[in-house]
Amino acid sequence: MWIFFAVYLAAAGACLWQWGSPEPASRIDLFSGGFFALAPLWFFENRTFLKSVSATKELQDEALGNTYDPGLHQWVIPLTLAELAVFLDYGHWRLLPELASPVLQSTGLVIWAMTPLWLLWTDKYLREHFGHSDIGSRIITSGPYGLVRHPRYTGIVASRIAFSLLFASIIGWLLSIAWVVLILRRIHREELHMREQYGSLYQEYSSKTRRLIPWVY
Repeated sequence: MWIFFAVYLAAAGACLWQWGSPEPASRIDLFSGGFFALAPLWFFENRTFLKSVSATKELQDEALGNTYDPGLHQWVIPLTLAELAVFLDYGHWRLLPELASPVLQSTGLVIWAMTPLWLLWTDKYLREHFGHSDIGSRIITSGPYGLVRHPRYTGIVASRIAFSLLFASIIGWLLSIAWVVLILRRIHREELHMREQYGSLYQEYSSKTRRLIPWVY
């Protein structure tokens, strides 16, 4: 995983680099530089999540959704690689320069910094849940799960919005739409699976919480 992560960051930096320019690092500014500075936090969060659900292959498949939506992962790497076009847009193309705004980009940077902290909070409850042998008879209802039913997906959506704001890219927003469509599809399949597995227990929990955004959706 760390190899893919390192290659991705190196490719992103190459896309931003102003090759042949007297100021080759001119597009490594506060916002793109902030993205790279926060990369270790994102790497740590991802490792924490994978470690929290890797007790057994069965538990890992359940936590990663392989048991009810195995097709999602075939889209993750293509979409992640497509994000390199966002760095090219920020570094060279600037297809829609009107999107560039220090206020919006600063907002994106703040959300980008806060999202892994939200996900780490979620990971804590996942680690406790998947550390028990009776996961088939209990669901998580505390912590972030007391606010929304799918806090990890909330974090992923927030990260895509933050990424698009941060790099002020129309390509980023188009990719964000693709991510949201995939996540909504995933939520539909996951909730069918949860209702089959937990029955009235999950139905009662669903009646008290929203899917992604507290009090909204």
